[in-house]
Amino acid sequence: MSKEYIHLKKKIKNSAWMNKNFIILFLSTVLITFGSKVYELVIPLLVYNLTHSSIVMGLTSAIEYVPNMLLAVFIGALIDRVTNKKKFMIITVICQAILLILFYLVVQHSKSPLVFIYFYVFLIMTFNYSYLNVRFGIVKITLPETLYTKATANFAFITQFFTVLGPAIAAGIILFSDLNNSLLITSLLLIVAAILSVFLDSDTSRNINTQQRKDSLLKSVKEAWTEFRKLRELWLLTWFVVVTNSSYGMFNVMLVYFSKETLSLTDARVGILLTSLGVGGVLGSLLTESFKNYFGIGKVMGCCIFLTGLLFFSLSLVNSYIFVYIVLTFIGFFSTLFSVNVHVYRQYVTPIQYFSSIVGITGSLFKIAMPIFIFGSGWITEILNVRSVFILAALLNIILFKFYIFTPLWKLK
Repeated sequence: MSKEYIHLKKKIKNSAWMNKNFIILFLSTVLITFGSKVYELVIPLLVYNLTHSSIVMGLTSAIEYVPNMLLAVFIGALIDRVTNKKKFMIITVICQAILLILFYLVVQHSKSPLVFIYFYVFLIMTFNYSYLNVRFGIVKITLPETLYTKATANFAFITQFFTVLGPAIAAGIILFSDLNNSLLITSLLLIVAAILSVFLDSDTSRNINTQQRKDSLLKSVKEAWTEFRKLRELWLLTWFVVVTNSSYGMFNVMLVYFSKETLSLTDARVGILLTSLGVGGVLGSLLTESFKNYFGIGKVMGCCIFLTGLLFFSLSLVNSYIFVYIVLTFIGFFSTLFSVNVHVYRQYVTPIQYFSSIVGITGSLFKIAMPIFIFGSGWITEILNVRSVFILAALLNIILFKFYIFTPLWKLK
């Protein structure tokens, strides 16, 4: 057997694009992410058009994170004991599609849709998180460790690519049709993604700890928590992410309000403006591996925290549409670079038998403070102004960076 053949065989084995499960996950993620980016724009605009209230917008966005905060730990433990991860993932996708159709019907026909919107947002985000968690687990099982960075970066690329296209296409729908129609289009995409996922290999449930499935759910969570505490750097990193997610959440939820009230943009132009985050995110996902290899994962994450803080502050100073677009592009770049490196590091250090549980624990902790900060940002805007929210978000990141550089995380390679 020639050296060239052996080298080619090894290259094929280590290529994500030669892995059937990865390709199916990638394609289904394309559909699901595109749909979610559409309704992430549509729901805040629906709420704004109904209420014109920063407080209600803040509350709606805060509800999106409540399932992650309250249920992520138990969802992760449940996924660790699921024997057929493929079927579980398909169910979560179909449930999201059904909920979006019901959401559409409520908005179209209910005279007081706001309470129903809160309820549906909660459920949609619960199933969306379940989907993301089980997808992480399938990647951990089906791909070799050398491909974790590439796989995670590819999924981030999809997210950011459709952060560009999603709002732009939603803006087109708004121009020629109605906001509500975006919900039906999204549900159709989710159904197609569910059908595509049927072709995943059935062995995505291997390496499951059978004793774990016999234990109570609460006991499984306790065991996973003990394992998580042993991962000292991941434990420390988690609390830094708590703060960065809170500051980003404050900025993100008030961005639509800022665009409408301060910049006086139409719904369509808001969609176009939000594509900037995706443009930066695409670049960040493409350059993740290069930055990580050259600077080290610790320094990349630290610098992203600091630079994102400076960019938040710059938003409090300007009214220029073009300048805001440029700033948002850089925010998208650094926030994606930070997020991908966090997930890659977690993927590397987490043991397979507790993987989904620890993803659930960290996922819950990552966003544990977000509902409070996001809801609070609505009140800050109401009492002071939206620029004060951007300044507070900036201060959180800059102060956090000063602590970060004195921790072991700064030296991670």
